[in-house]
Amino acid sequence: MDVIATLKKTREIMNKYGINAKKKFGQNFIINEEIIDRIVDVSNINHNTIVIEIGPGLGALTQKLLMKAKKVIAIEIDYTLTDILKEELKEFNNLEIINEDVLNVDLKALVNKYDKEDIVLVSNLPYYVTSDIMIKIFEADLKGVSLTVMMQKEVARRILKGENENLLTLLSKYYFDVKLGFEVSKNIFHPRPNVDSTILRYLHKQNRQLNKDQEIILTNLIKNLYTKKRKTLLNNLKDLYGEELSISLLDELNINQNERVEKLKLEDFIALVKIISQFRHQNH
Repeated sequence: MDVIATLKKTREIMNKYGINAKKKFGQNFIINEEIIDRIVDVSNINHNTIVIEIGPGLGALTQKLLMKAKKVIAIEIDYTLTDILKEELKEFNNLEIINEDVLNVDLKALVNKYDKEDIVLVSNLPYYVTSDIMIKIFEADLKGVSLTVMMQKEVARRILKGENENLLTLLSKYYFDVKLGFEVSKNIFHPRPNVDSTILRYLHKQNRQLNKDQEIILTNLIKNLYTKKRKTLLNNLKDLYGEELSISLLDELNINQNERVEKLKLEDFIALVKIISQFRHQNH
């Protein structure tokens, strides 16, 4: 069987089925076998591993995952590509394809089907929807599932360095220990994107500081404050919790009411959530 992750084979498949990469789905196909092998290696996949792959594309990475893993569940939004995957990878009997937008897939239910199995989620994330997919994964709380994700180099840098914080960077740090995998040149894709990428490894934190209800408050708090990040913290919080409680929150944590949300660290958000949770508990 020919390796899919070459420019020659990729073009051959695209010509055979008369397709082009679709910009609306952020399709950029990997054409470098060495990079594919490195992704599989850093993901710690073996014959006992169940892999969930988001956005398999033409199957370049899927092919190598199928050789190593117990099973690969590939979630692909583009029905044209699901037909191609079925045909090009038909010699494998450990592939399940879900033709669906991952944002509509119940990831928790999918993972629960393989209770106590070693599960790894792998994705070359479409740039335009990176944050939406990652936040869906965070909110599904897939305990024990590690992630290997490729994203824009600049986004990965912000996550690793904690610079220009936003919902993605803050929740990444809250739910996971995030490690650098390796850098990926834009030149190993067809068509070639405008920017380089980075592979990150996400390993679940064993002991998190908040309970499940508090984590829902955390996500909503960060989301809301960053949606209106030009407002002062007091004005921002007032919209959510009223003036009296908002002033008390900021005073208790010694946070300036006139600061903007960018000044808050993850630890500040966690402290805010604990007080908000306590207040709600007392008033129920």
